[in-house]
Amino acid sequence: MSGSRKVVELFYDVVSPYSWLAFEVLCRYRNVWNIDLKLKPAFLGAVMHDSGNRPPGMIPNKFLYMTSDLKHVSEYFGVPVRQPSNVFETMFEKGSLKAMRFVTAVAEKEKEGDVKLERVSRELWNRIWSNDQDITLPASFAEAGLKAGLTASEVDELLTLATSQAIKDNQRSEAIKYKMISSGKVIKLFYDISSPYSWLAFEVLCRYKNIWNVELKLKPAYLAGVMYGSGNQPPVLNPSKLLYMTSDLTLLSQYFGVPMYRPSKLIKKDSVIPMRFVTAVAEKEKDGDDLVEKVSRELWKRMWSTHQDIVQPASLTEVGIKAGFSANEVDDILILAKSQQIKDRLTSITNEALKYKCFGLPFIVVQVDGKAGVFFGSDRFELMAYFLGEKWFGPHPT
Repeated sequence: MSGSRKVVELFYDVVSPYSWLAFEVLCRYRNVWNIDLKLKPAFLGAVMHDSGNRPPGMIPNKFLYMTSDLKHVSEYFGVPVRQPSNVFETMFEKGSLKAMRFVTAVAEKEKEGDVKLERVSRELWNRIWSNDQDITLPASFAEAGLKAGLTASEVDELLTLATSQAIKDNQRSEAIKYKMISSGKVIKLFYDISSPYSWLAFEVLCRYKNIWNVELKLKPAYLAGVMYGSGNQPPVLNPSKLLYMTSDLTLLSQYFGVPMYRPSKLIKKDSVIPMRFVTAVAEKEKDGDDLVEKVSRELWKRMWSTHQDIVQPASLTEVGIKAGFSANEVDDILILAKSQQIKDRLTSITNEALKYKCFGLPFIVVQVDGKAGVFFGSDRFELMAYFLGEKWFGPHPT
């Protein structure tokens, strides 16, 4: 994570001959350019549908151009691209959904590196764009897998995995993450790690973001600022609410499957320091929320599971390293967290929540079809699903 190595992510579908050209050229240049080439199998049909684009094969003039263009680029790039006998049937009637799920299963099993993924992808391209062979039947995938160096038992495992819901969700989530596919549904989660109910909402929404096909935006805010700005009072200051929360959290922890245990003695600690740390992580990450998610989860675990400190620099360093940062990166984040830029950013996000008439955390804003709905707490998921036009399958959708 040092950032010294350049990374190129190639999103591709074997039904696209131009993807094959890009694939082969990048494979040739990865060592020349000293890049980390990450292969990202996607589904072109969904990209076209959800982005509103039209495949070139559906536009007569583009299709005619592609026919002659592929001959030239095949010779130029030294890739044996030859048009199938029935391009329309191959690309649109049969499609590549099953093939790309098989490729995604290979990627899921391989984990480290892309050697097998590269070989299987190349074999599938060869079948469709060189040899005019099928890429939709299990026997075709088995043949491609064996030619790529997989054993018969490995191929059988992959064929089973390729039909699983996990692979279907994985394939779509990558495209959503990089804005290749957008459902237009956005969920903003305003949270503070001092709030155990925020942790419950956080985990459930992380579980559902792919199932509901939503873009989940994590919004680290400052609970004390929300309470002050809204004129509300924290529940821990009310003896009856505090007693209720003690038993409530025990049941919720079991129900949601989140390892949450109320400390034997609630010590009032301001969360501004850890929330500035999370905000600094978000500022450094820029694209996506993967690291913000990991850091937030580690902080919740320390406060509500293992009952450890969350304010000292050593504690935050441990959190950052567990989340995947290097020691040097954590040092940079600790410095950034003290800057006026981050203080202002945390204030800005807290004020954003208040503009939605927020009065506590977690506070969730759901945007769909130009409408926005607001939901407070960790017990409104059925209503969120209804608002989104989705289904609620309980706290453990898998």
